[in-house]
Amino acid sequence: MATTATMPMKIQPPVPNSELRPMASSATGLLAFLDESDPKLQSYALKNLVDVIDLHWAEAASCLPRIEELAEDSTFESAQLAAYVASKVFFHLEEYNDALRLALGAGNNFDVSNKSEFVSTLVSKCIDKYIELRKDKEISAIDHRLENIVERTFESCFSEQNWNQVIGIALESHRLDVVEKAIHSSDSPKSLLRYMFEICQTLVAQREIRREVLKLLIKLHNDQQNVDFPAIVSCHLLLGEAEPVS
Repeated sequence: MATTATMPMKIQPPVPNSELRPMASSATGLLAFLDESDPKLQSYALKNLVDVIDLHWAEAASCLPRIEELAEDSTFESAQLAAYVASKVFFHLEEYNDALRLALGAGNNFDVSNKSEFVSTLVSKCIDKYIELRKDKEISAIDHRLENIVERTFESCFSEQNWNQVIGIALESHRLDVVEKAIHSSDSPKSLLRYMFEICQTLVAQREIRREVLKLLIKLHNDQQNVDFPAIVSCHLLLGEAEPVS
């Protein structure tokens, strides 16, 4: 009796899953692409470096001059991405001033709503620099890229309804327009007005600015449906305006 031959089953190779692939053990190959003349290869390398730079920043440190060169090339379409990668490398090297300098050129790649240590540290330094420049009367203009990060930080705070942080930053940087917007946007304006009154006496050192803040406080209190007259009196007393109190 003839025996029927059994055909061997074909086993299909597994489809590679990028989420299951182990992280590359080295970034040497990607870094080598940065020296290629083809901008597409350079962009490809940078896009992939973003995902591994926290792990392989020490390797990338030796290529910083080249990455910075790409970041400063206005004709290179991924210049902002190069700035972001360079900023991260400088951050890991604890060269925070250079990290901030490059982050300013990273555009929206530098996401201020990200809660990573990298972003939080540089946003804090950016705000400190912004406050310093806003207080300097001899400074007529501030780097628009620095202002952009601060504005995006304000937007993020408004989105998350982080009112105390908005008020604190805005008062220190003398941005009374942002203070007023925060009070009108908040669901609890009275508690914010109390907070604003408290920190006005500690954070706002310049007498002229403090007077402006107190006058704004009076205006904002008067805008409320139930006016807090004792709070208004306190503002007038600090302004040295006895007549309105009486």
